[in-house]
Amino acid sequence: MRSHIAISLLLAIVTVAGVPPARCAERNGLAFAMTTDKRNYKVGEPVRVSFTWTNVGVTTLVIPNWRGPTEGVTGSGEGESAIRDFAVYYEGKEMVGYRGVFACGVAPELSLESKRTVTHSYEINDVYSLSRTGRYVLRSAYFGYAPNDRALNHWRGEIVHPDVEIWIHE
Repeated sequence: MRSHIAISLLLAIVTVAGVPPARCAERNGLAFAMTTDKRNYKVGEPVRVSFTWTNVGVTTLVIPNWRGPTEGVTGSGEGESAIRDFAVYYEGKEMVGYRGVFACGVAPELSLESKRTVTHSYEINDVYSLSRTGRYVLRSAYFGYAPNDRALNHWRGEIVHPDVEIWIHE
């Protein structure tokens, strides 16, 4: 009985302390999560992907306000080690090409106070073909400011999110 109370108390403390939800990635005080509105879709049904940033640290962070997967693709690295800010893979292997426009210019900044969260959602059907039935793997990474950026409170680095799978069926 005591162990159940202790575990419940520990879970309550961890929850209040701002531990990010499951299926997210965290680095240098910033948690990044990618989710879909559901796991199974009919062919042609809109697929909504949401991205959430949570400041799990104690100081305000300034982060690039990413335009999202419908405004172009940004990458880091080359070849097998390349990381994209968003990519879709059919059956987990075949990259589905991006067919949207590319936004130009510097992304605006977003100030994120301690323990605050911001979420952006996008329908990706117009820029990624999801017309075949089967499994699709969504991969995402969030890129902060460059390591040599010296601006106060700028979040630096990159966070690679665990893959998210969705299924398209008739």
